[in-house]
Amino acid sequence: SLSHKSWTTGISLAFVVIKPSLRLYNRLLATYQKTSYNPDHGWDSKGYAHYAGSMQSKGLLTYYFSEVEPNRKIELHRCIFNNLADMPFIADKTGSKDTCRDVKEHQILPDGSAMPCTDCRRQLYEEIVVANFALCQAPWVCPYMKIVAIPLLRPTFEMCRRFHESWFRLRKRVEENILSPSEQVKANGMFQPELFHGYCIPGMGGGGAYVNMARSINLSN
Repeated sequence: SLSHKSWTTGISLAFVVIKPSLRLYNRLLATYQKTSYNPDHGWDSKGYAHYAGSMQSKGLLTYYFSEVEPNRKIELHRCIFNNLADMPFIADKTGSKDTCRDVKEHQILPDGSAMPCTDCRRQLYEEIVVANFALCQAPWVCPYMKIVAIPLLRPTFEMCRRFHESWFRLRKRVEENILSPSEQVKANGMFQPELFHGYCIPGMGGGGAYVNMARSINLSN
């Protein structure tokens, strides 16, 4: 059976909240300086290896908050704070979809059936706090998304469209609230306007071309 040390992708750095702490900083620095890294077995040879970033911050933080101070972390619900709209399982060569992405769901229920995989694509949309565009593509590339015929992928397609529409609706609201009418660009692009709110015009290769803001906006003030 697979242990957490042989089946891990490390913590996601797409959304990490760390309370400023000089103590934590010094302990992390000391851990980095004094702990060896083995390409096959990871930090301190504990098994956190064989995934992108395992030798870098991703691997170090995964090791630290799993082995050094495991009680000083809170794991957030990935469907709410890092929703990728990805399939909840990993299909093997036989086409089986029983292998959940989350190792904690690699369990057999009392009735002998496999624990169902948590499907972030079914998450109540109003509860999602952070959307991760790694799979859906960045909204400003105006991606062309054909209607997916494969049933297993259709929920991903539908969730990505909602992510993109929300992003462009937010851009429209920011522009209208901060820029004067004369500074606002005309949102009359005809590339899927129901999705991109007029900020994408037909482009090459069936995709769209993004309409930039008339000027940059500093939201830090």
